[in-house]
Amino acid sequence: MASSFGEASRPECRYFQMGCCNMMRNAWHARQFSHPCKFGSKCSKLTGNDTYHMSMFDHPGAKAQLAMLGEGPKKVCQRFLEGRCQQLNDPQHLLEYSHGPESNVCLAFTFDCEFIWTRQKNSPPQRCPVSIGLVDQHMETLLYSRIQKPRDSIVTDDRSSRILSGIRSNWSHGLSLEHVSSMIVRLVDDENQESKRSMIVGWSIGNDLRALGFGSAANKVEAGQRREIELVVDSSDPGEKKVVCDIVELQDFYRTKVKDQTARLKEAFRAMLQRDEHAHDAMQDAKMTMELYLAWDSQGRTPVKYEIDTVILTVHSVGQDGRLSCSVTAGMEKAECLETGAMVRLMEGSMEGQERKEGSMQARPKKLAPGCLNYLRRHGPEFYLFSSRWHATNGESWDGLLHVLKAENAVLQVVNGLFQLTDRQDKPFTPQTPPQCVYGQGEVLKEMVVAVDCNGKRQDQVWMQVSNAEAKDPLEPAGWVRKDYRQGSILRVIRPFALELYFYQLRFEEFSSDCAAARFQLLLLLKPGLRDDTDQITENQSITKDGMVEWYSLTFRYRASRNAYWHSLMKKQQIHTPLGEPEQVEEGVKPWTQNPGLSRELKTRDQYGNDLYGKCKVHLWDEPR
Repeated sequence: MASSFGEASRPECRYFQMGCCNMMRNAWHARQFSHPCKFGSKCSKLTGNDTYHMSMFDHPGAKAQLAMLGEGPKKVCQRFLEGRCQQLNDPQHLLEYSHGPESNVCLAFTFDCEFIWTRQKNSPPQRCPVSIGLVDQHMETLLYSRIQKPRDSIVTDDRSSRILSGIRSNWSHGLSLEHVSSMIVRLVDDENQESKRSMIVGWSIGNDLRALGFGSAANKVEAGQRREIELVVDSSDPGEKKVVCDIVELQDFYRTKVKDQTARLKEAFRAMLQRDEHAHDAMQDAKMTMELYLAWDSQGRTPVKYEIDTVILTVHSVGQDGRLSCSVTAGMEKAECLETGAMVRLMEGSMEGQERKEGSMQARPKKLAPGCLNYLRRHGPEFYLFSSRWHATNGESWDGLLHVLKAENAVLQVVNGLFQLTDRQDKPFTPQTPPQCVYGQGEVLKEMVVAVDCNGKRQDQVWMQVSNAEAKDPLEPAGWVRKDYRQGSILRVIRPFALELYFYQLRFEEFSSDCAAARFQLLLLLKPGLRDDTDQITENQSITKDGMVEWYSLTFRYRASRNAYWHSLMKKQQIHTPLGEPEQVEEGVKPWTQNPGLSRELKTRDQYGNDLYGKCKVHLWDEPR
């Protein structure tokens, strides 16, 4: 079916064909792919001036979608840059591609490295770069070279580079690491201008910077800094010239839609541009990264933003012990966020009560006016108010309790507390003094992952430095907030490109045999072949102290890989599935009941039809990321 603009060069979106395209309102995506209306020229919306429908779907001869999306910057004609464009007299080609100097394009470079594992004498194994690919914003190859491994080092693992990248295993060939690092510094320094700095673009760029010797720059990038990064080799002289550049980490802008998780370069490239490239080659990976950067750049370099959902509590009554009976009058779908430790701000009305002092039974009168901040402790359907989050979450103590005696037209709003960065490794973030909160919306200025010790276990927490759109300076840092992955979190992070990706799961459980050896034999039958391909498959299992297998699960990154495993499993002679329809999946809290999936029973039989290792149940489902 014809589309409204760019008919010859805009293929139909294949996710739209499957009915699952979630980027139809994205201007860059709409300029790349068509979404034809199934009614075509007979669509009744054409005469009804339905702007929303016209901006979503293509109609033959209609120009509304192009006008609503905006022309945007044209793509660069690569053949013109190479001096061999033969379509300068083609109006359609001139409409879509630019021909001439690009003074408005920021100077950008991207590089990617391939690694092996090496080990020096009496030292632990470490990653070592063995190849590098470097391209600029015109997709022109500036450098593609091998890198020598460190002298007197022993290679411990080079399978990824040999098998996937196709590099011969003589790792002593190529340029030295010092020469490659100095070439990158010289290139950035030569291209820097007074009005603007060069940019280094990357996908998980911190790993590549550290591998090339830019350790201090990698630390700043991992701490969330993106501007004015000093590109200095760690082993360089202190008096050496400081070369400054900006960093564009594309993982800031490309995240999964549901859980806001990072994705792999190949997954993001396939979801955005709907084509596959040969990954794990330094040159191809660098070009894929640059294409994703150009897509973000053509969108106007949209920053990462956040929004705070509005959840309002109306206080109906106060108990004798200060317990509050509330109802949610707004944001009903976010009622799960009303958990112990949530911060609330008094919006309207007033409260009077007594605050219990820490370590004593004495209490002092306290009156709350609009704007006061407190913390909730949940007790069934009711709540207590505390003066600090630590007191609210310490269930064994009642210190800091605000014994509410009177509440007049009190309305509370759930807000996000602001924190400040400290130098303590055990407690890197502490609440601001006095307590402050953020609500409404704004921009995410920095984002970093912090390892925190929680009850003896290492836990990675994501913290973001945010601004407040209602402040005098909308880009001034307001403080740090913790990114909460709970379903009821009121903080929503808005990325320019939300990728609709899935994990494809299988889980085996309810093993019927009472013999540990029989369960283990069945487990061996269920394990997939080619276990060297750990990049695509992740397995987990639970085995009791008695050696009994409780459950076994497989996680695939690609649907085709899971389907291939399932078909190979069904072809094994020892495994049989009963004839008939799959079991009906009942509603529940299990992931295979919350997402589209099916459950079946697997039985093992020998060549005579006798029971071999018992049976088990298998669940298959697609889990959104």
